[in-house]
Amino acid sequence: MTDPRVRELIETNVKRIAVPLYEGVTAGVAKSEAWVSSMARGDDYPWLLSLAARAHMREYWLDNLRGTGWSVEGRPELMGQTILQSRDHNLALRLIKENKRIHPGGVPAAGASHARRVTWQLPLPGLDLSGEIVAHPSMAECLLLWDRTLDQGNTIVTVRVVHTIGAGSYGQRVPIDMSFVIRPEGGMYEQLGFRGDPAGDDLFPNIDQKENESGLAG
Repeated sequence: MTDPRVRELIETNVKRIAVPLYEGVTAGVAKSEAWVSSMARGDDYPWLLSLAARAHMREYWLDNLRGTGWSVEGRPELMGQTILQSRDHNLALRLIKENKRIHPGGVPAAGASHARRVTWQLPLPGLDLSGEIVAHPSMAECLLLWDRTLDQGNTIVTVRVVHTIGAGSYGQRVPIDMSFVIRPEGGMYEQLGFRGDPAGDDLFPNIDQKENESGLAG
């Protein structure tokens, strides 16, 4: 089980950028909706809105995460791949589209990519009996999940941060051990019942990110 101090650290650091995270997603969705709706046959391309939204989100964060300690990484040529990183705390958030209508629980499975399957199954760093970090040799990575639904013609946007502990498979629920929902005003709440006090410690010292995707986006 993940040590509470590790979970507290993730919550604390994500909360610092919770407002631009949520605003980036909503801005990306709004711009994409406007663009697709301006097309005479926009309804013929249901996949286009999601891809365009990802690009707009990335552009928003490039402009609005400066000075926060977070950077925008990833390979945008791979269908807009976007990974937000806090190198000071060796924490990464990988942007992924959530879809509860296809994936039970909403969390996408890792798919066939070996690199993604490994990443989806990496545990978060823990603490040994002396309180020292026991970490895997890569940056701790969570998924930044977003979704868009329609309710009586109104767009509803959801954003959350999850950590997976299994690669999952199509049609089955991906196992997770952490899920924080980000509110529009920047607040957060955990869906799995854990809530800790804020912690300022750096629990992930001297761990470098090794992005080893094999060409898949997201």
